[in-house]
Amino acid sequence: MWARTVVLGSLAGLVAGGALAQSATPVPIDQAGRFTLERTDKGMLRLDRTTGAVSYCTERGEGWTCVLVADDRDALEQEIGRLQAENRKLREDLAAAGQTPGVVAPEDKGAGPEGSPPAAMPGEEEVDQFMDFAERMMRRFFGMVDRLKKEQDGDPI
Repeated sequence: MWARTVVLGSLAGLVAGGALAQSATPVPIDQAGRFTLERTDKGMLRLDRTTGAVSYCTERGEGWTCVLVADDRDALEQEIGRLQAENRKLREDLAAAGQTPGVVAPEDKGAGPEGSPPAAMPGEEEVDQFMDFAERMMRRFFGMVDRLKKEQDGDPI
């Protein structure tokens, strides 16, 4: 009698285990074949066909461990997203200020750094001062060149 109870209990456990296994969520058809595995010398490369992510998988004592492989594309996509958000914010700021993106208001033409007002054109007197300064500098420079040539030729100065 005892043996019969053990056998019936074992069968009931197997049936219940089979029912639990069947109640697990099946993989959707569009997910079937989602990953491609490629064997390497020390593990496997796993390609996610849906996202394009690549992982490097190695077998550990407790099972397989997969680590996402660094991808420059992710960094580029993040930078593109950051720049798009910044661009959107700047356009909103311009619109709030009543300006159209890409159009420079007449009063802003020639503005200096950090929004300083544009520099005024120099007057005739300032141009003359600059030209006098430039002439003095050129005379000194050519005088120095002449002295160096004479020194090189051995002529006394």
